[in-house]
Amino acid sequence: MEKVKEKDRIQDSINNTNFKENSIDVDIGVAWMLFENKILKYKVKYDIDSKKWYFEEIRKITPFSKYILEKNDYDENIRVKNDTSYFI
Repeated sequence: MEKVKEKDRIQDSINNTNFKENSIDVDIGVAWMLFENKILKYKVKYDIDSKKWYFEEIRKITPFSKYILEKNDYDENIRVKNDTSYFI
């Protein structure tokens, strides 16, 4: 039952989100690390036939995909909270 509520909450968020305003670019290495640490769980896809966005569980990280990052894993000042990678 709780899994159903989570999926409904995520789909409602997708339906009410402006992707252009609420998207950030993340290096694929950072995305892979977030996926391995179970922070990224879902990606967003567009269905051309129904003209709607939907989400599915991530099986692998691929370039140029849209992934869902929960609000509690992002801070406007520090960006992705659990990004433990080092940049030179």
